[in-house]
Amino acid sequence: MATPGVQASTPPAAYYGMVNPLETPIETHLEAPMGGNAGSSSDANADSSLGRSPTSSNQPHPSPTSSPEFFASEFSPSASSVPEQIISQAPPENSPDAEDASPDESVVEPIEPDAEDDSFGDRGDDRWYVHGGAATTFANEFGMVGAGLSHFFINGHSINLELNGMAFSQTGDDAVGANLALLMRWHFIRQENWSLYVDGGAGLLGTTDDVPTGGSTFNFTPQAGGGATLRLNEDQHLMMGIRWHHISNAELFDGNPGRDSVMGYVGVNFPR
Repeated sequence: MATPGVQASTPPAAYYGMVNPLETPIETHLEAPMGGNAGSSSDANADSSLGRSPTSSNQPHPSPTSSPEFFASEFSPSASSVPEQIISQAPPENSPDAEDASPDESVVEPIEPDAEDDSFGDRGDDRWYVHGGAATTFANEFGMVGAGLSHFFINGHSINLELNGMAFSQTGDDAVGANLALLMRWHFIRQENWSLYVDGGAGLLGTTDDVPTGGSTFNFTPQAGGGATLRLNEDQHLMMGIRWHHISNAELFDGNPGRDSVMGYVGVNFPR
């Protein structure tokens, strides 16, 4: 027989932990008869198992683990399914570890600059040289000493300005003079310790007497030839070459016998 004033209810069929506490009040579970009438010994035993005295059966004692907030956070569909420990261990978005963890990004190795080119005559190089030589027509001869400046405007290509002193041994009166020449030089083979080149240009020559004899004291000096450089040490290169050398006044004066010589020369080239 049910005790008056106590309303009996059927226990939920589901396991207690799975009951939605938002739909079933917690007092219903605490006050529901457990296998007997309310107020019976079985109720007292149930009360004892729930941690309350038989005299306070109608007073709910909510448990910390059975609060609606607990179940709401446990089963709420909006709750995150990712543990906080995993989230806290994730590297920051802009950190290097985050970049390394990305499987889509390939590792880009730094490109090392090419080794410095040690070939003779790179673009922008400025050099100077001293040289001496001798020329002959197999009838008349002259000697030459001088210096020059070189600027490489393209790899292996230089423009050269020379100032030379010349002494002429010839039929008639000998003469001495000064020669200013502009030459273009192309080092068509450039290696670390040597190079091969061709060059050519023209200049102006003034002498103390007619050169050649019967000519004039002012002449032009077109010339062309080839040569080689050989590294002597870190800075100095040996120069040696041979060229065709012409002297004439281009018909500016009455006499213009002209003179063609084969000239050989040697020099030393320095950086500046």
